[in-house]
Amino acid sequence: MEIRTHNSTPPAELLRALDLKNASLHYTHAQAVYQCIWLCRDSCCGVFGDGNNAAYEWFVWRDDATLETSDACYGSIAVALRDALLQTEGYPDPVRHALS
Repeated sequence: MEIRTHNSTPPAELLRALDLKNASLHYTHAQAVYQCIWLCRDSCCGVFGDGNNAAYEWFVWRDDATLETSDACYGSIAVALRDALLQTEGYPDPVRHALS
């Protein structure tokens, strides 16, 4: 039995925006969304890319239909997802103070 949750489904507008974004990416071709985490209301972040070539990028989709992505060709979904969360939530306080 397959369990599906609405929270992990990326919005159709995001998929269209990622398709348009393909032309400006240098290293990765958006072929699939591998992770999608809903942050609040209509904002989410996650990872997309080309799994056959282990090339992934993070994305942040905001309430106002703006898309922000990396263009760094991450070799790991987990590392790209970490950076997506850092992009949206920022560094934890101890790290922020250590970098100051």
